Amino acid sequence: MGDCVYFLTPCLENGQRGLDNPALFDASVKLLQGIEKTASIEMLALVHMLDHLHLLIRLSQESSLPNLVRIFKGRMSPTLRKSNLRWQRSYHDRRLRKSDPIDVVLRYMLMNPYRKGLLDPRKEWPYLICSPKAKHWLDQTEGTNLPLPEWLL
Repeated sequence: MGDCVYFLTPCLENGQRGLDNPALFDASVKLLQGIEKTASIEMLALVHMLDHLHLLIRLSQESSLPNLVRIFKGRMSPTLRKSNLRWQRSYHDRRLRKSDPIDVVLRYMLMNPYRKGLLDPRKEWPYLICSPKAKHWLDQTEGTNLPLPEWLL
């Protein structure tokens, strides 16, 4: 069957907000990097929004998506509780087909804060990370995490 790429969206409970926080973002990145070392997964991109996050991840066929989400949300929960935040029980996921272009999902992730009006298009959203393997897509943004002007139309 081979590797699968998933686009995941876990949300905070009851529309809570607060994931746009440097400490929570750093904790998510470190946690996912730690999981990468022990499991057959690869984080391609992560973006924190106010009340949810988007994660683009590659899983080997030995990996289980529900198990990965359980581990991530479980280990992240104590950090969230320090900010009086909790995960919603469920999460959204979409398995990408081999023919699905990853750049479309990455562009969606990059553009999400701008579409929501969270910052000026000339500023970078600080809660976004893209792996070196996926970074080639961002190369067209001239080495920044800024959207191209035509994406904002």
